[in-house]
Amino acid sequence: MSIIHEALKKASRDEAPGPGLEGPRRDRFSSTSTFPPKVHLIRIGVLFCLIGATYLVYVERGVLNGLFASKGFLKTSKQESSTGFPGSSVASKAQEIAPENLSGTKSVSAEDSAAAHEKLGTGHLEKGKLTEAEREFLLAESFEPRSSVIQNNLGLVLKMQGRDAEAETRYRTALQFDPANVQAMNNLGLLYQQQNRLEEAKRLYQKAIQAQPNFPDSHLNYAVLLERAGYFEESRQQYQSFLVAATPQQEQAVQLVKKHLNHLP
Repeated sequence: MSIIHEALKKASRDEAPGPGLEGPRRDRFSSTSTFPPKVHLIRIGVLFCLIGATYLVYVERGVLNGLFASKGFLKTSKQESSTGFPGSSVASKAQEIAPENLSGTKSVSAEDSAAAHEKLGTGHLEKGKLTEAEREFLLAESFEPRSSVIQNNLGLVLKMQGRDAEAETRYRTALQFDPANVQAMNNLGLLYQQQNRLEEAKRLYQKAIQAQPNFPDSHLNYAVLLERAGYFEESRQQYQSFLVAATPQQEQAVQLVKKHLNHLP
């Protein structure tokens, strides 16, 4: 997606030799929700790409001086890295519903309306239009107020706007609605990691990995946390787990991680 490509270009320009890395990037994020499988893929893919994009910039720079700037922390949960991570295109109700039908001519269910607004929000998120994305996710929430996925995506948008306290509340709500939502676990862990609340972040990553061992985002973020704390062997194991679980859409991240492993003590 365009955001990750731009991040990679920037990483290439800013590249500097060095063994460390600055902070994790991976969200994307995504959740488990009542929406159709395709919707999961879309939302997760986007979030994941965003977070992955930020991560790639830091890994490529090879600096371990700060805990992840959350500027590109867009994903964390959308797409590719969603609950099933298949980047394949599965037909979904969200794609079949034309936005113009939300207001009028056809009768659609609350779930379909929520999915359509979710899709629009995801599109805005991919383009970095955070205000528009937040508006669409809030509209989706009005139709599906107990959707863990929507709460998670709202948390992501709020985090990207620097509204950390509100983002934390949304992530926590997502986990209340669905305690098994690994995307929300990952995103909340990343938020804590950025706030230097490392023990809380560690517990969330471990919980996400236990719930879904093949979820690459949490392996990657946990690897960064462990490396920063000086646990290099454990960090290497998590990086390797990320490489095993990574999806085809994450090939660029895979190459950067492989390169980074060559510099790991």
